[in-house]
Amino acid sequence: MNNSVDLAVEETEEGGIDITELFQTLLSRIFWIIGAVVLCAALAFGYTKFFMKPWYESTASLYVVSNNMQSSADITVANNLTQDCAVMIRRRPIMDKVLENLRAKGVQLPEKMTYAELASCVSVSLAADNSRLLDIRVTYTDPAIAKAIADEVCAVAAVEIVKSVEADESRVSLNTFGEASLPQNAAGPSAVKNTLLAAAIGFLVSGGIIVLIYIFDDKIKNAEHVQRVLGVSALGMIPHQHKNGEHRYGAKGETGHATKSK
Repeated sequence: MNNSVDLAVEETEEGGIDITELFQTLLSRIFWIIGAVVLCAALAFGYTKFFMKPWYESTASLYVVSNNMQSSADITVANNLTQDCAVMIRRRPIMDKVLENLRAKGVQLPEKMTYAELASCVSVSLAADNSRLLDIRVTYTDPAIAKAIADEVCAVAAVEIVKSVEADESRVSLNTFGEASLPQNAAGPSAVKNTLLAAAIGFLVSGGIIVLIYIFDDKIKNAEHVQRVLGVSALGMIPHQHKNGEHRYGAKGETGHATKSK
């Protein structure tokens, strides 16, 4: 007698996966799929709304200017310094100085906050390609603190970076381009985005499980299944009597493993 693995392999080799039957199987389990989608979406929505803290974004801008534009060297120095600033702002010397200044000003930061944790709240990017304007974006759970960090990063960077590169301050300087704005609305998390993502995951996981069960299901379900898998015609069907006295023929899952006659 062939084992279940041999029967599943034989079915795949002879008939492959019946797409129509697979679709019908998915359709017959549609309520399971819908239930999984609704459950995952509800859990994600509830977790986002009631357990995740909102975060706020505040953006300040730093402009790298050349005070003496009489030569192309001045423009080159300013452009190169802009690229360096984007990297240097989040380094330890700047972040340590920002932390020190903020604590001195009484800003309520976590007592054990490190420069690395502060740097993770700060992102720096060019406002546009080949631009000397840097956008410093701070993400934090308190809008007022987010604004304070953004302003302080600009202030410290404008002084410390020029000192670090030993630039001639009469030629190149960094200027703050306006104060950071105080965010009024949370930038995240997005309940809609998380809910849709969780719903998609629920759909894919539940559908994938049903497909795997279908692929590895080696039970003979009906006479047509016998002919497709074993290549022989069924001579007849033996009725199965339920406890209520009802007779059924070839009910799905009622029969065991089938084998070819030698």
